Amino acid sequence: MVLIVPLIVTACGGESQEVVQVPTRVVLPTDQATITPTFTPVATWTNTPTPTITATSTNTSTPSRTPTATITRTATATRVISTATFTLTPTFTLTPTPIATVTPNVAQIIAFSVNPVAAPAGSAVTLAWQTANVDSVRIDQLNAQGAVAQTFSVAFTGTLPVTLPSQAGQIIYRLVAIRLGQQITRDVAVTVQIVCSTAWFFGNQLAPADAGCPIGPAATGQGVVQPFERGLMIFVTAGAQNKVYGLIYASGSTTSGQYMVYDNGWDGATTYPCPCGTAPAGFFDPGGIFNWLYNNTNGTAGPWYGASGIGWATGLADTVSSQTLQAQQQGTVFYLQVPGYGVLRFTGTAITGQWSRLPGT
Repeated sequence: MVLIVPLIVTACGGESQEVVQVPTRVVLPTDQATITPTFTPVATWTNTPTPTITATSTNTSTPSRTPTATITRTATATRVISTATFTLTPTFTLTPTPIATVTPNVAQIIAFSVNPVAAPAGSAVTLAWQTANVDSVRIDQLNAQGAVAQTFSVAFTGTLPVTLPSQAGQIIYRLVAIRLGQQITRDVAVTVQIVCSTAWFFGNQLAPADAGCPIGPAATGQGVVQPFERGLMIFVTAGAQNKVYGLIYASGSTTSGQYMVYDNGWDGATTYPCPCGTAPAGFFDPGGIFNWLYNNTNGTAGPWYGASGIGWATGLADTVSSQTLQAQQQGTVFYLQVPGYGVLRFTGTAITGQWSRLPGT
């Protein structure tokens, strides 16, 4: 007896199914005469997969073609080769045209010097010069006031030793070159230094250019001074003097002017009345020895009082004034230090002359 069992094969994925019949041969035992088949149904679970179809939605875009113009720019590099162009610029060379030089018809001073430029009084210095196109040459020595003190006739070119004066200060030497009546000049200066055995009491550096050296040491003494509207009166005892000086201020100045000097003629006691009366309020009458001088002598232009004189006293006489006096070797010149008024320089005669205050005193 042959049992045929059907075999069902199911393919996955939803493919076609194929039924295969497999033949089975069963051999029964022979000692059994009769076989009674017993049919016992047996439930057999067969998993038969059922294909499940899943619908998947796929959006398919169907483009609508719209013609679009596309411009593609392609940069093309172009190599430009610069070619240098040389331009020849002509250079012009100016050739100077010779110009005839005309020798000027005037004198020329090429050089003028002095050596040394400072020296003691009385020593020598050397002048040197060079001129051209001249008819004559001279050298002038000028004094402190600028006037010609001495003249030297010299060659067109050369040197000249000169002796310095004995006064301190600055000396000017002027070279004068003359051509056809026309002259040109050039100056050099020499500082004259004072070398004295005795110094000036107010300092050699303040001595005027023509001061020279003192005769001797300074002298001191008791004096008297009284100020007036337009001048001073001074009684001097220093240096063995016994004199009274009346000083008048120059117009617009209180540092210079004229003076008159008198030997002391006062008896020491008498008071003389003034024809002008007594001093107005705010002013003073001349006192002591100045009363004698004021009322018994004249000034440089008339009486000491009045419009031509020095006016009224503006202060009392200072009878405790200590004064210092020193005279210089040259001329009738002396220097008097008056407290409150500086160092006064007197130059002139025994009766009258000029006075001035030394700068810096």
